[in-house]
Amino acid sequence: MDFIITKEKITDVLAQAKSQSKTPTLISGTWTSSHFVATVVVDDCLPAAEIHEYAHDVWYVIDGKGIFVLGGTLNNPQSNKLGEWLGESITGGESIKIKEGDVIDIPQGVAHQLDARGGRLELLIVKINYKNGQQPTHSETPWLIFN
Repeated sequence: MDFIITKEKITDVLAQAKSQSKTPTLISGTWTSSHFVATVVVDDCLPAAEIHEYAHDVWYVIDGKGIFVLGGTLNNPQSNKLGEWLGESITGGESIKIKEGDVIDIPQGVAHQLDARGGRLELLIVKINYKNGQQPTHSETPWLIFN
């Protein structure tokens, strides 16, 4: 696991993203570890809406602007994998304009969707995975200090 992720590494990864698609790239950790850091580029598209039952996301907008929909209900939900749901769109969510420098905090179980049609969003994502919906224990994350 990388403890320091340089600006140069992030810039290099972002430059490799595909156009007119959503391109996630792992840059630290593994997709199934207790936490990981990734970049996501959403280029001129509307990816599926998502719910993560066992994960908490924090997204930082590196560059670009778009619309973020948070909350509400997934339309036509399909299980992507254990605890992960995808849907065509969201009903009843709040649409928020996002731009470079914004931070988006997405608790587990909350529907969310990005809309970058007509533009490009470059994001840095920190994901915290919970086993069975529970926060990780100290033995799973020994670098945490508990008082």
